[in-house]
Amino acid sequence: MEHPKKIGKYEIVQPLGKGAMGMVYKAYDAIIGRSVALKVIHRHILSGEAGEMAIARFRREAQTAGRLMHPHIIAIFEYGED
Repeated sequence: MEHPKKIGKYEIVQPLGKGAMGMVYKAYDAIIGRSVALKVIHRHILSGEAGEMAIARFRREAQTAGRLMHPHIIAIFEYGED
């Protein structure tokens, strides 16, 4: 499987994992000079009404996780679309 070289402002370093809904990549944010984990939804999931539901679920997940503060839970810095 071919992986993107860049998504938005993030340079893709390597894939970290794959799930039913998407991929997680190790990426680099050159603007602030830090490595990040970047979670993306598979493109084939984004079509039709099911796609709208998947995007809403993904957004809720980011909002919910973004409110959590715990040393064993990864921090959410950004949500966006590219």
